[in-house]
Amino acid sequence: MADAHDRSVRLTDLGFLPQIGLRLDAGDAASMAAVAGVLGLTLPSEPCRVAREGQRRALWLGPDEWLVVAPGDDAGRLIGALEQALAGRHAAVLDLSWTRTVLEISGPDAQDTLEAGCLLDLHRSVFAAGTVAGTILAKSQVYLERETAGDGADVFRIYVRASFAEHMRQWLARVMAV
Repeated sequence: MADAHDRSVRLTDLGFLPQIGLRLDAGDAASMAAVAGVLGLTLPSEPCRVAREGQRRALWLGPDEWLVVAPGDDAGRLIGALEQALAGRHAAVLDLSWTRTVLEISGPDAQDTLEAGCLLDLHRSVFAAGTVAGTILAKSQVYLERETAGDGADVFRIYVRASFAEHMRQWLARVMAV
């Protein structure tokens, strides 16, 4: 269901984007610098924040865990470069590209649509642009990311396990139709 439209909400299925799981000690300055050298961005150290450079983004998932999303990049090449940069360090680099699909919902009513099935407070004062959090949406475990488009519209990315993706698409379509 790519590009489903209804009222002032747009749903776009971004599919399986290159996604890389990173585990490393955030206090290890050399490891953090090595990753920044490969990615061209610094991993966020503040909880639930997103760092972005172009289309590439790093989502803070925990004190020692990040999800790197790199549309247009070759995940294998990027993983190889990260593994080489982190060789000999206490770190893990995992290709997670096929574990989650990414759905994007945008528009003036995007927040209201998500609030129909999300336990998080999505008000901008609490869940601002540049924020990510793990939550339950439509009875499915997801990572939810918020940003603001160039025109000021809300954009939410839903990282959902592949096995729940169709359920999530159908749920969103039902809520958008109400």
